[in-house]
Formats: sequence, C-alpha cells, structure tokens
Amino acid sequence: MEPFDSFAVWITDFLTGHLYEGVFLAALLETIVPPIPTLAVFPTAGFLASQAGLSLIEVIPMIILGALGATLGTTGIYLIALKLGRVILLRY
Repeated sequence: MEPFDSFAVWITDFLTGHLYEGVFLAALLETIVPPIPTLAVFPTAGFLASQAGLSLIEVIPMIILGALGATLGTTGIYLIALKLGRVILLRY
C-alpha cells in the first residue's frame, strides 16, 4: 500500500469515529505536510457527514473547524518560515 493510500484509510477510519475533531486535525496536518492533498480530507468528511445523516446545522461547525485547522496550519508554516526560512535557504 502506498503512503497516500494508507493515509486515506487512516483519515477515513479516524473521521468515522471522531468527525469534528478529525476534520480539524486532518485540515491542520494537510497544510503542514505538503504531500497530503486536500482531496483526502474534505470530500471524505463530507461523505461521512452525509452517511451519518447530519443536518446543515450540524455540518456548519465541521466547516468552521476545518477552516480553523487549515488556518492554524498555514500560520504555523508561515511562522516557521519567517524564523528559519533564510537560514535554511542559505544553508541548503
């Protein structure tokens, strides 16, 4: 099994049991770890939410948590690059 396939299986298993926390964590990880595509996270979460029969009111917090996770991940990468970017660029 390729690394992406095993990650997709892990995301699906984790999101099945912990939908809201899983969306936040997966969105955070997909912005920090470049090879993880967004297509492995949000469509899977949407599919699982539809299978669970969640209403729109129940999906809105999931959307907010996904956006918050992606924003925090992007901010973290920005801060790391701000502090270490020039050093790493000149070193390598």
